[in-house]
Amino acid sequence: MIGSQQSVLEQAAAECRAGHYVEAWAIAGSDARARTYVRYHAGDLEGALSEARAAAADPWLSSQATEIALALHRGAVAEASLAAWAAAGDAQTALAIEAAQRDLGELRATERAAQSGIRRAHWINALACALALLFLLRCARPRA
Repeated sequence: MIGSQQSVLEQAAAECRAGHYVEAWAIAGSDARARTYVRYHAGDLEGALSEARAAAADPWLSSQATEIALALHRGAVAEASLAAWAAAGDAQTALAIEAAQRDLGELRATERAAQSGIRRAHWINALACALALLFLLRCARPRA
């Protein structure tokens, strides 16, 4: 039996550790931290991100949203969550915020590289189509 001295988050976390996710979800109720924790540990990263973003004024939830968004490679969401976390952060979380900013920079660089690759692929595809059309037109001409 879980003691009544524990917070909702602690109770939900204990149920998650025991593998009782349905019970943990019932305990979480409307507590945003507990709901985020339960969804995250149940493997529902999208749901955990949604829960964490719903109460972004909470620095802990902002940090969780940042970490989850970075894990899911959601640059824009990570950037917004990181801004909220940095605004509400304190000296104790400064190093974690700096690390998240570095991770976000790396993610944004990867996103830019991917976009560049996609643009190149579009140009190559267009060139291949043009060459194929020229080949077909050349083959379709009657020979003398």
